[in-house]
Amino acid sequence: MKRFILLLSVCVMSSWLAWNRGFASLELSFTDPVSERQAVDDAKSILNGTHKFGIVSYTHYPNGPSYLLLLPMKYGLSTDRSLRVVPIAFSAICFGLLALGIVMHFSNLIMKIAALLVAAAFLWQPGVVLWMGSLHQHSYALALCFAGLGMGLIPRMPSWAFFGLAFLSGWMGYDFTFAFVFSIMTGRWLGYSRQGRSLRTMLAKLALDLVATCSGIALAIITHIIQNVFFFGTVKAAINDLIGSAAARAGMEVAKDLNPHYVNFLVAAGASTPHPRAALATEMITTFATRGWIAQSILTQCLQMIGATFIIIFLWSLLRRRLTVYSCYSVSLSLLIITLMACASGLTWILVMPNHARFHFHLLPRHLFVPLLIWGIGACSVIDRISVLPDRKREPL
Repeated sequence: MKRFILLLSVCVMSSWLAWNRGFASLELSFTDPVSERQAVDDAKSILNGTHKFGIVSYTHYPNGPSYLLLLPMKYGLSTDRSLRVVPIAFSAICFGLLALGIVMHFSNLIMKIAALLVAAAFLWQPGVVLWMGSLHQHSYALALCFAGLGMGLIPRMPSWAFFGLAFLSGWMGYDFTFAFVFSIMTGRWLGYSRQGRSLRTMLAKLALDLVATCSGIALAIITHIIQNVFFFGTVKAAINDLIGSAAARAGMEVAKDLNPHYVNFLVAAGASTPHPRAALATEMITTFATRGWIAQSILTQCLQMIGATFIIIFLWSLLRRRLTVYSCYSVSLSLLIITLMACASGLTWILVMPNHARFHFHLLPRHLFVPLLIWGIGACSVIDRISVLPDRKREPL
């Protein structure tokens, strides 16, 4: 019972911190106004009975954010500021799940605190907190990556839970799909690697988790297509519109046959101009590092310094641990996998969908918070694993 109360307290306190950070930033909120207006207008149309079971206007993304606004709008919340309570509360719950996963995963108190500080530091980043109140997918998408990593860290978390979370992610939007999947898989890898399972067993369980996650996203896409059928009137038109727009964003020639209208729209916007994927990724990273997405405040620097101090002190104490060949191999493999998953989580969408990325530098740099979170929590987890190794025995004089 004491453990349950402790875990509940950590989850509630973390959610409360995230809620306060998001609510305090309402007046400064910088989001995507065009997408927000679309989400609010669509919610009003659905509430008024227009296309109740289908997409209202913009058919290339699901209507999840609009559906979440229906209940508060029905009971009197009408201004954008009041409606922001919904995404902020959603983000706060997801952050609480991340904190819960950290506390349940880590065994060493120092590393628990260090990992919680790493997570808390994100609540002081403009690219996170100033978008927590977004009425479109932007708030929900990153928050679900936090929740996915946290749930992945929780021991004995059933695979079906990831199916449900993945459906919710796919129902909100598609931009963070790869980041979301890699967040879950990183959490599961870290969790399984602590349990001393064989590599074959770990890969089998990871495959099951991956199938559950991808199935949830696939069901969300199928649901979206069904909604599009209600809007367009035919299955073929619905599939051509959604798959064709995705192909156009990926720069595939088949898009000209499936959705020529959207291809012409992209060409008119400048998509026919060559723009190499490597240049897009480099520009995205540069934008993220230099255009105000990351805070430079004294408070943030203090939090980062405290976290770094915890880790340095702990690394120093690890010099007394006895590392075998197997433990060195295991730690090195985990660090390599974490690094690969972190890079993939932030860059995959940019590389797969270059014609989307090139026009969305005002929002896509947020993807790069996911690799920072994955690597920060992952590195703390590896250090935590080393801490359980036996002490070196001093040689007698």
